[in-house]
Order: sequence, then C-alpha cells, then structure tokens
Amino acid sequence: MAIHICLIGALLFNIYLNVTTICHTYILYDIILIPDDCSEVYFDINLSLSFITAIYAGQLVILLSYSLLKLLFLLWSIITRSSSSTSTKINHRHNNCSYHLLQYLN
Repeated sequence: MAIHICLIGALLFNIYLNVTTICHTYILYDIILIPDDCSEVYFDINLSLSFITAIYAGQLVILLSYSLLKLLFLLWSIITRSSSSTSTKINHRHNNCSYHLLQYLN
C-alpha cells in the first residue's frame, strides 16, 4: 500500500515537472506554476515525446489510484468482517490473497 502512495506521488510530480517545463506557464500566488499554452508540442519531436510521457504517467496514476482504492476496500471489508463475524469461515467470493491477509491479521 505504501508503494502505491509513493508511486502516485512520484508520478504526479513527474507530470507537473514535464508539463510546466514544456508549456508556457504563468505564476499563481508567486509560487505555483500553472501551464497555459502547450502549442509548441506540435512542432518539436522531443517536446511531444515528453508530453506523451506525461499523458501516459497520468493514465498510470489513474490505474494505481483504482488499485489503491480496491486494496483499501478489501482491507476494510476484511477488518469489518473479522470483527463483526461470529465464525472465521472464509467466504468463497474472496480470492486467495484475502485469505492469506485474513490469516495474517488473526
């Protein structure tokens, strides 16, 4: 779970650095750079490759966020089920990973 958070943070920082380097920016509140115009991306191959890398990193952030939310939901369901359940029988709708995680928590 920590690796998800670290990867999401690193990818978001990578996206921010790529986009603010490639595009024309304006300064907001004297500290934050906001991209304004990215029209030079279409004229230089190096800028376009860097911009596409930022787009792919954004897609990866979406997938990692979904995976993190799914993992958090799985942990939440295991914790609530083990604390409120009277039996420790494993339900067959969960996969093998949740079984081992439940054994580790008990």
